[in-house]
Amino acid sequence: MVKRLLVLVMLFPIRLWAQPGAVISLQPERIETGDTTVLLFFVNGSNTEPGEVDFFSWSDHIPAQNILRRGAWKRSGAQWIRRFTIIAFDSASFKLPPLKVKLSTGTVLETNGVSLLVFPTPGGREITDMAKIRDIWREPESWVDYWLYGAGVLALLLTLVWWWWKNRRKPVPVPVAVQAPTPEPVLLSAAEEAIAKLQSLKS
Repeated sequence: MVKRLLVLVMLFPIRLWAQPGAVISLQPERIETGDTTVLLFFVNGSNTEPGEVDFFSWSDHIPAQNILRRGAWKRSGAQWIRRFTIIAFDSASFKLPPLKVKLSTGTVLETNGVSLLVFPTPGGREITDMAKIRDIWREPESWVDYWLYGAGVLALLLTLVWWWWKNRRKPVPVPVAVQAPTPEPVLLSAAEEAIAKLQSLKS
């Protein structure tokens, strides 16, 4: 009986460790506005690769576009690890709630909550101090930004087409040769024919 109890006591921590669980951490937990931090996501007790991480609970503090990079799941011993690169622009102290991840077995794991402190970037009085502020993210370009230039080019093309159409040379009509009508034969009387024959004989 004592041996069986001892075996159960020894196996109990192993069973607890074998149960699936998820833990997250931020490195670092203090950043300046415009800086990035790395979110490390650990999953224990899963033989298969975990599914996608649900960031819905962070949407009020960390929008989806602020997650710059989403690494792939990597196996490290008995753990699955995934890295996320996150950027923050608003200075505040965030208490970020737990995240969720779904395993292939259908089990949904919930992580711990974390804290993130974002403090303003110190600005100097000199213009040269502004060079230290990094331009990390730019708004993507769109064709809408250049519609004025496009409208100007289109108006110029339409003007050129109208000017060409107005001043184009009209084709010169080619005169058509008109054939003179063939004169109709003159009918002679019998007397005139006889006189004409006599004149032809005399000649």
